[in-house]
Amino acid sequence: MIPYGEMSFVHPTYSRVPGPSSAKVYHSVIEDTCDWKMHLIERNIRDYIDDTPQEKEFMLLHNQFRSKFRHSITKFVETCGMEMKKKRIRAHCVARLTRLVQQNKMSPNNMAILTQKLYELGSNDRD
Repeated sequence: MIPYGEMSFVHPTYSRVPGPSSAKVYHSVIEDTCDWKMHLIERNIRDYIDDTPQEKEFMLLHNQFRSKFRHSITKFVETCGMEMKKKRIRAHCVARLTRLVQQNKMSPNNMAILTQKLYELGSNDRD
């Protein structure tokens, strides 16, 4: 057993939302639909410095969807595909699907089907 203090430990009740350590959120206290919680999540995502504005927009859109439809990437592509097309962030969705395949959380066949659905919406709108 490792003595207390010799190893960094994050209590399991802390949120898995990435952000500064001062922005820890307790799941046992909050509902997933709280407006202030969504505001905190959005602020934390917008504070990332390593991501482009388009990557941040994709993460925000995906988080909004996940708060309503957990565990349903197919529904996400069907529901938010047009918005991703308009914002030109479909490539970030494909990157997410690729990571799910790499983590063995999705089959390559399902990824191909979802990618095809995403790009059947047509080319990006031009201003």
